[in-house]
Amino acid sequence: MGTLSETRTYRYIYDQLKAKGWDTSNPDKNGVVYEQHEAHRNSKLKTALSGRVPDCVVKVDSDVFWVIEAKASPGDIGKAVSQAQGVADVANSSGVLCPVVSGVAGSDDTTRYVETRVLVDGAWQPHTINGRVSTGFLTRGQILSALASGGADSSDFQLGDFEFVSATSRINELLHSGSINKRNRAGVLACLLLAVVQDPGMQLSDNL
Repeated sequence: MGTLSETRTYRYIYDQLKAKGWDTSNPDKNGVVYEQHEAHRNSKLKTALSGRVPDCVVKVDSDVFWVIEAKASPGDIGKAVSQAQGVADVANSSGVLCPVVSGVAGSDDTTRYVETRVLVDGAWQPHTINGRVSTGFLTRGQILSALASGGADSSDFQLGDFEFVSATSRINELLHSGSINKRNRAGVLACLLLAVVQDPGMQLSDNL
């Protein structure tokens, strides 16, 4: 088997960020997502990164950034998180605030993991939403909520209309493309959710 390519994960990252409401257009035209060397076009980041080239950097606010690193194999999620923390530590030591990092690992042919950490009192802590560890990409509101609390939890966060409609529309499209009758979709979705709860690392395949 050939070596999996991280570049296949980049499109997934961008699609997920866009679905969460982030502007993924060209950073030179008011976009907030920098891909690899694009981060060096931001004068603050160029100096702070000291030559490092993270897979993705998201501008959360004028002086707040979110570092994301990708790995092709699901088993390398720890390496992705550690790499993102290393980049953020360098930037933070240079005076540029990178208090949030994420690691993304996996592919369409296996499974995907997303782990996020928030810098709290000098230590990286798992990000949580209402006390539960988050396992997906975050909205700007979720990040700002955690940072405002001084901790790593986006407490009392409510799903916005945009996210709710986007998610339900996507789910409906997938079930429709799978020729699942409208009357059976709720049951099918419930079974899938129970399967994921039983096995969060469930391998994806054409049979699912």
